[in-house]
Amino acid sequence: MIIKKMNFFFGLSLSGLTKGLFTVFFALFVGYSYGQVEDNDADFAAQGLTAPPCSFDWNSCIELVSTDGCTHTFKISIESSDNFNNENITGLRLVYQKVGAGTIVSAEFENPNGEMATKGVTLNFGSNFLKVRYNGNNNNYLVSSEAILDNILVTVEGDLDNCFSMKRETAKIELLGSAMCQTSLGCAPVQVCTESTYVSGTVKAYPGTNCSDTQNLGIEGAQVQVYVFEEDVEEIGTTSQNGNYQVNLGCSGTPPYDVCVHSDCTSLCGLTTLDLVLIQKHILKMKEFDDCIQYIAADADENGAVDSNDVKFLRKIILGSLNPYDMCIFVPHDEFVLLSTCNDCQGFDLIDNCIEKDCNDCIEFYRVMRGDVNQTCEDCNMSQVQGIMSIDIASQNRGQTKVSLPVSDNINTFSIKINIGKDAYISNISDKLKGAEYTIENGVLSFIWLDLSKEMKGVKIEAGEPLFTIESADTKSISLSEEWDNIVFSDKGVMGIKVDDRVSKREVEPKHIVVGGSVFEVELPENTQEAYVELFDITGKLLYSNKHDLQNNNTYINNIPYVSGVYLLSIRTSSENIAKKIFLGDNR
Repeated sequence: MIIKKMNFFFGLSLSGLTKGLFTVFFALFVGYSYGQVEDNDADFAAQGLTAPPCSFDWNSCIELVSTDGCTHTFKISIESSDNFNNENITGLRLVYQKVGAGTIVSAEFENPNGEMATKGVTLNFGSNFLKVRYNGNNNNYLVSSEAILDNILVTVEGDLDNCFSMKRETAKIELLGSAMCQTSLGCAPVQVCTESTYVSGTVKAYPGTNCSDTQNLGIEGAQVQVYVFEEDVEEIGTTSQNGNYQVNLGCSGTPPYDVCVHSDCTSLCGLTTLDLVLIQKHILKMKEFDDCIQYIAADADENGAVDSNDVKFLRKIILGSLNPYDMCIFVPHDEFVLLSTCNDCQGFDLIDNCIEKDCNDCIEFYRVMRGDVNQTCEDCNMSQVQGIMSIDIASQNRGQTKVSLPVSDNINTFSIKINIGKDAYISNISDKLKGAEYTIENGVLSFIWLDLSKEMKGVKIEAGEPLFTIESADTKSISLSEEWDNIVFSDKGVMGIKVDDRVSKREVEPKHIVVGGSVFEVELPENTQEAYVELFDITGKLLYSNKHDLQNNNTYINNIPYVSGVYLLSIRTSSENIAKKIFLGDNR
């Protein structure tokens, strides 16, 4: 219908209207009808109505003027040649397209009092387009020299991690006294990518002695919390197997950030009674700490001081009478460097697992285990351990198991965990181990002794002397718990207590060794088929050695001369050696 109106008046003007009147009506209705058809480009093209090229330049260039990472603001500025500066505009059709991910959310004139805004130029936009329109006449027109001073601001909300471009699609102009023409497209499109802001770094264990560069010290599963001050936004991430983390802040990525690390940490990794000895020596000024990380680890109760309360606290943790919690301390790298180089270690108590930073990819943390003063949790070569000390767990009487060291030594601390069954208890503790403590929880005996005297000289323990005796209805269930806290600290250094198949799962049955007329009972692993049976005198002289079939309950040693006295009976199986002192009467 609109097209027909235009043709009707066009015909009428040729039949007798003046040229001026024709020009006014042509301009008026061509402008109006073109604006309506612009909403339906396919319909407009079907009518074959195309605008010829303009004889002047009108370039509306697009530039990105501001962005916060996700919201992008563009400025459309008008530029033209000199021969267009004094023209009067009666029609304007500009179309801009957004191509790609994102949404146009606003469009406005930069100057609300400018030529275009006050003369009725309209800005219509959708998610992917902006249309600038003006319909005027010879009484209401835009002055080109004023219009080119007006800028249009368009705001686009981008989609995270996607790109889009803004470009001018169409520019058609009608001047007073002329037909609608199409200008050149002049300026190139502007492409913008909406990228997420990430805060990244590493959380790793404080390196112990002799850790190589290839050693993976990353802490997996730690929670990293990033707070963005400016936007009052908080995001959370988790560390990978290598301790790396990357927290996506989306568009809320303006530093500074407050970065904190937390972990549901109940591990006693590295915490042994040796640490208690070192803390005690520091308190007594016998050997003070030589680096600030030790202060952080030793201040177990977080009261800002290293004192006897920390020793008591950690001793309860080792015993199991106090549930471990928050055993991991995360020291920011910057503070770690400061603490590791300081002399007086002031401020070690201010470590709170957090740091404020201005950068995105330089935020590292070291994990320090609470109580692990000698840093054995990540001691890659176990250099603190000077050797392995065997320990005797011997059932000398049914229902009674005695724990002792096989060598004479001067010890400063002794701790051990033994699986003993729920009905067992300690019936006797050596008088030398004053202040020894133990707990039994879920069938596990935790025993700890620490020399807390001011001199800390330790006590002399004789080989075979029972450190403590366990009463139990079922001695078959007793086995050494495979935990790092099985340790002896003596004059020889730190000695790990040996764990082997014999004690880790000791299901036994009694066997009888008959020497002369005397019968001696020994407990051997169940289903033991054979063993070497040997007899030594008090000087160590071998009196008898032979391989025996043990499928029968009784094994006989005959035809050897001996006098009344103490002898050593040795039974060697494929899994263990058992030595038993026996008394024999004179058989000569």
